[in-house]
Amino acid sequence: MIGYWFAKPHLHLFLRFYFQKAFISFSMRHIKLLIISILVFYGMVWGFSLLFPGTTVLSRVVSLPLKKNSLMKPFEAPEFYKSWLIGNDTSIRITTAKTSFYPNNLFNSERQPGADTIFFKIEKGNQKPINGGVAFYFISADTTITQLFYVFNTAWYKPWDKMATMMNDKRFGNSMDTALELLKKELALVEP
Repeated sequence: MIGYWFAKPHLHLFLRFYFQKAFISFSMRHIKLLIISILVFYGMVWGFSLLFPGTTVLSRVVSLPLKKNSLMKPFEAPEFYKSWLIGNDTSIRITTAKTSFYPNNLFNSERQPGADTIFFKIEKGNQKPINGGVAFYFISADTTITQLFYVFNTAWYKPWDKMATMMNDKRFGNSMDTALELLKKELALVEP
């Protein structure tokens, strides 16, 4: 008896048309819901990311028993940074300057009297360059506070980049501590 009903051509066409129409309307509703949900979720994440700063500064500080005149000379040569900051990796290029490589100058001698800052930009292949610098605060005639800092600028419309900057301490913190220890050793060799 069941074979008789399925053998009729008009029943086959009816069932095929009915299930095809139900599947199309079912999938389009879910696709629309998925697209709207993705847009709403992105909007919520973007709105939440507006609470994060656009510029993040990561810094480490060490006290060096050095005088001003013996301290500044080695930092003017980019080759000096290879010995303590970037190592012997030849694919890394470093550029130094007396002015910053990023738009808002957070560290400058006009704001910090008695301070000198040398800025650097570290570039490696196609990766985004790392901007930073070394700031020197001359506390007394033979004591200098040295601050190594990296500055990360993120666009307001890139929420994932802004959230990723919150993890930069884990990513760069240990290497900055190691770099400052190596800098202490290097400057101890330079001191006359």
